[in-house]
Amino acid sequence: MEKIIINKQKNKLFTKFVVFVKPGQKYLLEKQNSKKSYTIQKPNNDFNLIRRIQRKIKGNPLTHTYIFYGFYRAAEYLDLKTFWIDNQKDLDHISDEKTLVFCEGSFMPDINKKSMCKYVLHSIPKHLVEKCQELSKKKLCLNLEVYKKEALDFYKLNELAFFDEKSFTLYQPWATNLLPNEFEDFDYKDNINVGDVSYYIGLLYGSGSKKADNLNRFLKQSKRTTKIRCVVGASDYIARELTLKSSICIDIRSGHHLEVGYVPCRVFKTLSYGREIFVNSQSIKNSLSHIPNLKYYSSGEDLKNQYDNLCSINGSRKFNDQKNFTLNYIKDNHTFINRLNNIIQVFN
Repeated sequence: MEKIIINKQKNKLFTKFVVFVKPGQKYLLEKQNSKKSYTIQKPNNDFNLIRRIQRKIKGNPLTHTYIFYGFYRAAEYLDLKTFWIDNQKDLDHISDEKTLVFCEGSFMPDINKKSMCKYVLHSIPKHLVEKCQELSKKKLCLNLEVYKKEALDFYKLNELAFFDEKSFTLYQPWATNLLPNEFEDFDYKDNINVGDVSYYIGLLYGSGSKKADNLNRFLKQSKRTTKIRCVVGASDYIARELTLKSSICIDIRSGHHLEVGYVPCRVFKTLSYGREIFVNSQSIKNSLSHIPNLKYYSSGEDLKNQYDNLCSINGSRKFNDQKNFTLNYIKDNHTFINRLNNIIQVFN
């Protein structure tokens, strides 16, 4: 907490924070966070056309809406005046030289207008690349990229955060949805003893589904049999609750994510809830090798063996020491407070 308070004092550049997103996204987010229902399905359930249509009609927040909400809450924590805006008129009304505006390529403000604010843009659309490059040269538009192995070629701000000054690009992963004051040390030792489900928050596609099916075959052979089930439509509160109830917490990367070394927010969320997480990406393990509750599995059999070991050591002194170290480390280094402070540091 001490480091965060110091960073509050250093921010003299911004007083306002804006999330600029499609109309209706805030309503969908609030609706999801207020409900207690969710859907459970097998990893290999086909996400077919009918289900796609049903999901679209029902309405779920876009992926980046969750991310921007994390930054929004971090800005509130850092005592910035926060705004959730879905139109150009409101943006023009509140913007000044101390305003930081977050936006994503599928729904953009008019960056061709002369404006005093500064932009943080994720996923730049092709037709705006040239304009964004022009603004970046003037340090008015920061290109926000997810962490990739290619980022290692640039200046290191801190763990997993790298800055390319030439293109004015910041590479960093997303973070846990928890703020530092929301971390709690839950005692979940009974969950592993009685649980028979590993709740995977989100859907798996393509080879990810096949990998989960393979893992399930081995987990059925464990001393305490369990199985992976995907959870869709859960609020942050429910997702945390299900993570704590899971027999084992797993991340499954495939294809492009394995190639580039992508680190999903699932990793930081799970660790911040006080749980271990087993990843199949060697790159993720290498990047965060000093975090004891982040573990690597190379195969279904390897995961089964590690799960059996987890059940046997659960509640031991070593187990609790690793959990406490991990909780404190994520709290100090991998919240959206840290990510927003990196952005402010770059502009400063």
